[in-house]
Amino acid sequence: MKQIRTTIAMLAVALSFAAAGTAVAETPAKNAPVQIVKSATKKIRLQTPVGATLDVAVIDQAGTVLYTGTLRAKDNRGTSLNLANLPDGRYYVTATNNDVWMSQGILVRNDQVLVDAQNVTEVVRPTLVTYAKNKFEVVMPGVKTFNVAIYDRMNDLVFTKSFGSDGEVHRFDLSSLPSGDYTFVYGPDQKQFTERLEIK
Repeated sequence: MKQIRTTIAMLAVALSFAAAGTAVAETPAKNAPVQIVKSATKKIRLQTPVGATLDVAVIDQAGTVLYTGTLRAKDNRGTSLNLANLPDGRYYVTATNNDVWMSQGILVRNDQVLVDAQNVTEVVRPTLVTYAKNKFEVVMPGVKTFNVAIYDRMNDLVFTKSFGSDGEVHRFDLSSLPSGDYTFVYGPDQKQFTERLEIK
């Protein structure tokens, strides 16, 4: 099950980088869960909530993953990334867990790193609530496409649907599914979030 969810999330990340050059830039709020700032000549600092674990990647403009790792902030200063080995060029730094996904554009030039404040996209976990027995509602504001896939406990796909920009609230009546535990995979193209559901 974890393998499937990881594969879906990684595929979504890979596809978003392929389109990153044409994507409309979004600017996160100042209190966004993840922020990237310049900290030294060729270093950046990821400022995240203390104790939050994030999978981080550095990707070049062609979509080649140059670095992957898992970071955990021990204090409010965040975690530093040394980019000294990167040649001049444009790159993307991504940070993700099951609560947030973000991509930040950076430029390395003449032994300096510039954080491109106009080239940042962030997706925060949508709100998933129960509004009646076996009926669920997802609130996902500000996204152009939204995907849902539901897997049973044997990892068999039992439901899938994609939505365009037809509103921020999507409702799902799962009363026809047999009782049991399910994995609800949902989110925009950039990031798929997962949630465990119980149908009674």
